[in-house]
Amino acid sequence: MRLRSGLFAAVAALVPIIATAVPAAAAPAAPAPVVQFYADSGDACVAGYTRGLLGWEVAEPPSYRVTVAVRGGVVDRPTPNDPRACPADPRYTVATFTAYVGRTEVDSQARRVDNGSLTFGFTLGVNSNVLTVDRVVVQVCRLSLLPGPYDYCGAPVDYRAPVRAGFSG
Repeated sequence: MRLRSGLFAAVAALVPIIATAVPAAAAPAAPAPVVQFYADSGDACVAGYTRGLLGWEVAEPPSYRVTVAVRGGVVDRPTPNDPRACPADPRYTVATFTAYVGRTEVDSQARRVDNGSLTFGFTLGVNSNVLTVDRVVVQVCRLSLLPGPYDYCGAPVDYRAPVRAGFSG
C-alpha cells in the first residue's frame, strides 16, 4: 500500500512538469468574417441581380495574405422558373466583383448569365501582390446582345472588410 501511495505522489508531482513541456494543441482558427452581399441592375423590374456571401480569409504564415472568398449566384430575368417577372429583352446580366486595397484595384472577376441563373464561387486577391483586400465593390450591369439597345448598370455597392479580434481590413 505504501508503494502505491509513493508512486501516486511521484506521478502527481510529474503531471505539472509534463503539462508545461508538451505544447497544447493549437486552437482552431476563428471562422472567417462573412458579409452578405446584394446588388441589382437598378431598373424597375430588377431584371438582373446577384446575392451571396463574402468571406475575408487570412492565409497561414508566412504570407498572412487576406483574400475574399465570393460565393453566390447571379440571375437574369426572365428565368424558366420565373417567366413573368420581367419581359424578355435582348440583354444579359453581368455581376462584377472588384477587390481593392484603399483606392487601388487589385483583382476583379465577373459572372455572366442570360435568361437564367448561375451559381458561382471564386476567391479575390489570390494572384495579387498585396497583402490585404480591404473592400469589395459589387455591381450588376445589363448589356445588349444586339446593336442599338443601350447598356445600363445598377449602383455599385461597397462592402468593407469586417473587423474582428486580431484582424481588421
